[in-house]
Amino acid sequence: MSEKRRILLVDDDVDIIEQFSFLLREAGHDVITARGEEEAGDILESVKPDLAIVDLMVDHLDSGFVLCRRIKDLYPETPVLIVTSNPPEANIGMDAATGEDGRFVHDAFIQKPVEPRELVDAVQRLLSS
Repeated sequence: MSEKRRILLVDDDVDIIEQFSFLLREAGHDVITARGEEEAGDILESVKPDLAIVDLMVDHLDSGFVLCRRIKDLYPETPVLIVTSNPPEANIGMDAATGEDGRFVHDAFIQKPVEPRELVDAVQRLLSS
């Protein structure tokens, strides 16, 4: 059996945390959860995730992007999947999606509501790339 991959899941919605955690554990992953940017930051000080799933609007308007940037600064090779209920036409600017160096702070983006298969497929794709 292959080694479990460690996934950091950050969302302020308890139902999403429970649903996503269940799906990811069923797919064979180890899931660490955080309900906000500060809690996730504390976890990142001692844990290097193999992948991070971040709700874009956790805590404050830009907290998801700030957290994604922090993950990429600490662990540049860690894939980051943004999950949000914001529609694409919400005009989320590229300034927020990239750092000062122009690098994207996320590797993939999916919109809520998320179908279970879509989440598992996106995670598998990011972990295998």
